[in-house]
Amino acid sequence: TKPMDGMGHPDMKKADWAALTTPQRLDKMRAMHEEHSQRMAQAMARHTEATKTFYAALTEAQQKTFDEVTLKHMVGGARRGH
Repeated sequence: TKPMDGMGHPDMKKADWAALTTPQRLDKMRAMHEEHSQRMAQAMARHTEATKTFYAALTEAQQKTFDEVTLKHMVGGARRGH
């Protein structure tokens, strides 16, 4: 992972941002947001497929337990401390 400099992005230095006009900065920020969103969607797709593969290997009783445990995480029960 690269260290972050200007505007919280590892590839942009403060001087790079300063050289841009406000509309250019906004366009750059929007593009970076879209790239980040795509990476997150790809990661979620990989996670989903891995979970489905794992789930299919479980017994029916294990699936029921898995469903109960993951539901708690999905609705925020186990995440409240974050």
